[in-house]
Amino acid sequence: VSTQSTWGSDKMKKPNRIMKWYSSVKRTLWCIAISLKNGCLDSVNVTPFITFIFQSKKLRWLFFKCLVLNGLVVCGSIMVFTLLSGLISNVLQSNSDSIAASVVFSTGFRVLYEYGWMYPLKFLAHLLNFIWYLYFFDEANKLARKSSPTIWSYQRIIKFLTEYIYQCLLLTFFFIEATLMRLLPYVGDPLSFVFFCWLHAFFNI
Repeated sequence: VSTQSTWGSDKMKKPNRIMKWYSSVKRTLWCIAISLKNGCLDSVNVTPFITFIFQSKKLRWLFFKCLVLNGLVVCGSIMVFTLLSGLISNVLQSNSDSIAASVVFSTGFRVLYEYGWMYPLKFLAHLLNFIWYLYFFDEANKLARKSSPTIWSYQRIIKFLTEYIYQCLLLTFFFIEATLMRLLPYVGDPLSFVFFCWLHAFFNI
């Protein structure tokens, strides 16, 4: 009788465990959906940002510098390269008898652009953005009266440089890893695409 009762109790516990697991998963998915909805609504709600940024001349100047650097210089370089590469490719294909020579020249131009201009520009933009965001945070806190302006002490500068060097090394090795992913058969290109998406997401933090 005791054996049958034990077996019966175990049988009753299984549906309870399944229901607990189902409710836990349902609650987690619901929290994720609510957070995603709130994040999307907050990202398109620019009214508090506009109201807040026009309270300080320093915030407006920092925002303008970030807009010029990231929007005009970085994105403008990408647009100019796209136009120039297409123009050079068309000119070479129309005036050259050798297709291989035009492909080699276009490839060399792209490599020179990527490694000679774009990647140094991205690292410089990352450094400047990091510094400007710190000033932006300090000024925003001062306006919100949550804390006093942060003093740039020697310890903070050393900590900032240490964190930035670590980020540069991390991004460099992550870029090498994402590039080497392409050598893997079948799954190399999808994995490399995912890794480069993570790289760009981390780069723009």
